[in-house]
Amino acid sequence: MTEELFARHGAWTFSIARFVPVARHFISIPAGVARMRLPVFILQRMLAATVIAFGWIRKRRAAQRAGSATAATQVPSAAE
Repeated sequence: MTEELFARHGAWTFSIARFVPVARHFISIPAGVARMRLPVFILQRMLAATVIAFGWIRKRRAAQRAGSATAATQVPSAAE
């Protein structure tokens, strides 16, 4: 089954699986069973990790901007 999936969809199947929460932890096993070449596997893992990292950074910056804009527009209460 793994060899069929690999033959039909190619090595990018394993890169796309990197974005699936549970599959990302186990994708190395089918890649090994399908005898995926190590340089291709490493390259695709690095590309997928880079995309995930950029998404995480972008999300974090957006949250920081939203948080700072909210804090700047709040009016202090009379108790302060």
